[in-house]
Amino acid sequence: MVDLAPTLRLDDTSTQTVLPYVKSGIACVRMQDLVTVATGRFNYLFYRIKRAGGVHNFLGFKGIVILSTVMQDPLIKKIDKYGAAMYINAINTLKPNYYMTPDGTIYDKVTTDRDALYEISRILILTKVLIRECSGSKPVGLIKGSNEIQVDFHINALKNLGIEDFTFHTGDFFRHGSGTMIKKARMLCSRIRPHAKRLMLYGMGSQRRAIEFSFADVYATQSHFIAAQKHTIYNGCQKVKYNGSYSSSIVEKNFIQLQKNIMSIISHQTKLTSWMVKRWEEAPLQAEITSV
Repeated sequence: MVDLAPTLRLDDTSTQTVLPYVKSGIACVRMQDLVTVATGRFNYLFYRIKRAGGVHNFLGFKGIVILSTVMQDPLIKKIDKYGAAMYINAINTLKPNYYMTPDGTIYDKVTTDRDALYEISRILILTKVLIRECSGSKPVGLIKGSNEIQVDFHINALKNLGIEDFTFHTGDFFRHGSGTMIKKARMLCSRIRPHAKRLMLYGMGSQRRAIEFSFADVYATQSHFIAAQKHTIYNGCQKVKYNGSYSSSIVEKNFIQLQKNIMSIISHQTKLTSWMVKRWEEAPLQAEITSV
């Protein structure tokens, strides 16, 4: 059975009201919500979470929290000038159970293999430091790459660092609704699956494609609140327009229905592989460190 994990916006409380309804006990939060685009430094929200004693206290959530490092390119470039320091501070201050390894800028049919492998090597240098400095949380390997060569290189390098859990940003491939790109995403995810103790697909909220990717262990999605922002509500497996303002109650209804739909779709089909689903285990917490 595939678990569904909501991705929350730390800067928008309306996305956080779904937490009591999360059956998997897993939620993702976004590092990008804590960084100012203009400067690449932490914003006021980061220090609020620090004063609260970490993200669990801030959210009032006792489940498993995964810190997503997926972010827009301008932020990646801003943060990069600080080296590993920003990531270390974010992880050790938020105290998530898991954190994704750093994101990178690799584009399908644009980035050459040589440039992609260079970018992945840069990410790996950061990853080694995070593993050493952030022992209170466990790493989840965010696999980068737009073809088999790039993905295989990153998988093997992360495995050599002792990482067992992996994630892939399917949202990049689903964004334009291209059947070719979605097929490519499935192929690349299938290459990761044999190496992963647990595999999470980030940005995966498609009900039509749920079965095709059901070899994963977790779908992390923002679909429920993005749909609400577009003034649509889930009615069964359909999205219909609604009158009225965006509200947390619509976000909740969308998540509850999406969770029900995904679980129903997956439970009524034969899995494409025989991989055993393993639960995410909670990692020990670590004390705060001072701001960089």
